Amino acid sequence: MEQHMIPLQMDILRESAERVRTRLGHPTPMAAAILGSGWGSAMADWTVTHTIPYGDIPVMGAAAVKGHAGALHLAETGEGSCLVFQGRRHFYGCAAWEPVIFPVYLAHQLGASTLLLTNA
Repeated sequence: MEQHMIPLQMDILRESAERVRTRLGHPTPMAAAILGSGWGSAMADWTVTHTIPYGDIPVMGAAAVKGHAGALHLAETGEGSCLVFQGRRHFYGCAAWEPVIFPVYLAHQLGASTLLLTNA
């Protein structure tokens, strides 16, 4: 049987984005990155100003895969601010698509116009 993804509810996305925006200090990120487990050390290359554990973000939930930190960081670069999702969510780890796709929609809602996705 074919599975169909249920569209993310926009009111939940907007509410979550406002909560995250407030916790991050109302940033205007130019880009977002979603890091796989092998990319954790890349955080040392950025100046992180704020961090929110995934468990504190509605829809995301805590990371369940070993090696995935499960945190959203606001990092400053020479060009501006960037959202860094440290740890990807997987369908097999959460049994629903919403936590898997949510970072992409959240990044866009927060203003990021460029997205970098990595694997392990």
